[in-house]
Amino acid sequence: MSSENRDSLESEDSDSVSNLLPKVNNLVNGEKNAYVVGRLISRGKFGGVYEVLRRKDGKKFALKLELLIYKNNCIHVEYKLLKLSLKNDLKRVPKLVDRGNIAGHFKFVVMDLLDQNLSELRHQFVELRFSTSTALRLALETLECIEEIHQNNFIHRDIKPSNFVIKKQNNKVCVYIIDFGLCKSYNREKFIQEYSNDPQKVDRKTTHFNGTIRYASLAAHNFQDQSPKDDIESWMYMIIEMMNGSLPWEMCNQNDKQHVLELKQKYRQQDHIGELLTNCPKIEFFRIFDYLSKLNFLSQIDYSYIRSLLHLAIKNNNINIEEPYDWEEGSESWKASYKT
Repeated sequence: MSSENRDSLESEDSDSVSNLLPKVNNLVNGEKNAYVVGRLISRGKFGGVYEVLRRKDGKKFALKLELLIYKNNCIHVEYKLLKLSLKNDLKRVPKLVDRGNIAGHFKFVVMDLLDQNLSELRHQFVELRFSTSTALRLALETLECIEEIHQNNFIHRDIKPSNFVIKKQNNKVCVYIIDFGLCKSYNREKFIQEYSNDPQKVDRKTTHFNGTIRYASLAAHNFQDQSPKDDIESWMYMIIEMMNGSLPWEMCNQNDKQHVLELKQKYRQQDHIGELLTNCPKIEFFRIFDYLSKLNFLSQIDYSYIRSLLHLAIKNNNINIEEPYDWEEGSESWKASYKT
């Protein structure tokens, strides 16, 4: 399922759909506790995310709901990942707090409340891009988020800036990964066994496009089953956008998957990759792309290798990893470029 379809804005809304959504100060009962509905954080075609207060103690959480009329199952996958985070004490995934079902209206999960996402933060700057220092440090943080998902036998399939959210804890910015509706289980050892007698199945096709077109991997564009390498490819496009302020295919009609695919293939070629990596560490990022191009569906990602290239880029750019992020008061970018 395309993330653009899944998250299309409320312009497609209708009175009948609006009537199924909770209103401010409504009381919603979960399996464990009751919650008072507050502000709308984000709205998608199939539901939304709200800030809520737990009635018994006034503590704030996020409530994500999926309308029953659409008969999707994304909220179930969301529940599985949030519950896994609680069970395994994952550091980069919000914890499940509660869940519930309002008959005839929606299913929901309650989770930790976080702050702004990386897309919102990037758009606060005049040039729509982060400094090299902030972008490379966020690259390390977001890579760790993805690695944690992969280590728990899931792939995300919708890596993009809006799915990484920050929260400041103990005077330190922490980055979390969210929105698991398109996640899919991926157990490499099982796949190796399954394909040992039939190697041709490795590149099996799927009937659905999964992800967000701007950041989707080449395999996703070709309707191939995705694996961890595809999350990392999407992550690379995301980091490049953070550093350049845009991607070369950004102005394309976002429903024209074929045109976007052709541009991605063009800018991955040696003659054009320099244009793609305009404000990026060219040597280190080229090596990451070269590494990704050699992977297949069953490949084990060498996260340490990718991290080593990011650390090399940080060293070569004389970056102080302790300096404030661009959006934090005191940073040079905050002084010079922050929109007022």
